[in-house]
Amino acid sequence: MINKVELLNSITEYVNSLTEDISKNEFKTAIGNIYDSSKKSNKKNNETKRPPSKYNLFVKTQMGILKEQNSTLTGKEKMEYIANKWKTEDKSEVKEEKEEVKEEIKEEVKEEVKEVKKTKAKNK
Repeated sequence: MINKVELLNSITEYVNSLTEDISKNEFKTAIGNIYDSSKKSNKKNNETKRPPSKYNLFVKTQMGILKEQNSTLTGKEKMEYIANKWKTEDKSEVKEEKEEVKEEIKEEVKEEVKEVKKTKAKNK
């Protein structure tokens, strides 16, 4: 999504920078270019990739293993195999991993709260 304010500011800057009259087509082209550039820059600024899930990592690992084995399975068969393997994984390991992740998240939140408190204290 493009930030409307930034787009309008860019267009305003362009219009204010004009020193002579331009044709309607030149104006359309310029506005299109401004729109495209703001669209691209906005994507780069706002796109943060979230980390892959445990399942995604599991699938990636298993696909690598199957490729090394020169498996003759089709893509669908490989995914069925991997999904079944995921379902039959030892659930106690998964539970332990979830607990570890919860603890990591708690620590991250505590750190963020400390940073916010420091920022608020500095601003006072």
